[in-house]
This record gives sequence, structure tokens and C-alpha cells, in this order.
Amino acid sequence: MTDNVPTPMKTNNSWVRIGNRQKTLLLNIGDLNSDDKQVVSRIEKFVRGISQPDGHILQLELPNELHLLKEILQITEQAAYKFGQKSPKPNLGECMNIMIKDKVSIQDTNPMIGYYYEAMVLEFLQRSMRAINADPEHINELDSKITENFLHFKNEIGQPVERDNFER
Repeated sequence: MTDNVPTPMKTNNSWVRIGNRQKTLLLNIGDLNSDDKQVVSRIEKFVRGISQPDGHILQLELPNELHLLKEILQITEQAAYKFGQKSPKPNLGECMNIMIKDKVSIQDTNPMIGYYYEAMVLEFLQRSMRAINADPEHINELDSKITENFLHFKNEIGQPVERDNFER
């Protein structure tokens, strides 16, 4: 799917460069590309890395840098789920159902990751709506929901996390 933000540029299997002339970020996505853990565990490890005090995601200034947040969310989904590489390729609804099921599995034990997942699912929905030429007003309304979940995510950073059943 395409979006009106630049497509993230891969530099190798572990690093991705995103952004534009005003701001460029280099993300280590090695944890997302790993095939040795469940998708939720890989996303959780990646998110913990980028949400450290010096992490890129905490430095984003919304709403001006919402496009960078959406690129990070898109990279997370694409690198962890690899929907485009599956055979047969799942349709948009199947992709959404898989991600929502995973979000539900972690949101109670780890609200921080649950909010990140919600923002990621909403960003995927937004790109999906663009792909089917949905009403632009409905597409743009999702920006506030993505932002809201991101702010909840940031507020959860550093909060205690319940132990879950996912492999670490």
C-alpha cells in the first residue's frame, strides 16, 4: 500500500532510514526481522528499544512530526508481520484481524505495547482506506486517534508491566 508519506528506505536488514530534509531518523529494526520469536514479542522488544529515554519515538513533536510516527508504525507492521511476503497474500481484512488479535492478547498485561499496537493498527487502517479510495475526511479523522494512542503510549512508558506468556 502507498501513503502520502515517503516510503521508508532500507539501508540493510537491520537499519531503515525514514524522514525528509528537515528530519531523518535511522531505526534499528533487527528485532522486528528476527524469525526466532512470536510477532508480538518482536514488536515488544523493538518498541522497548525505541522508547528508551534517548529513543527516537520520544523525541517526536506532534502534530508536526505525525508523518514520522506513521512511518515508524508502518515499518513496525511491515517488518514484523511481512504480510506482503506471505503466500497466499492475506487480504486487508485478514491482516487487520491478525493485528487486532495480537493487540488484544497483550493490551491487558502491557498497556504501553497495547497503545502502540492500537496506533499501528489505526495507521494500517488509514493506509488501507487510502488504497481503496475511501472518503478523505474519514481517512484524516484517524490522525487524531493515532495521536491519542501515541500519547497514551508515552504516558505508559516506565510503568510496571504484568508478566505475560510471550517468549522473551
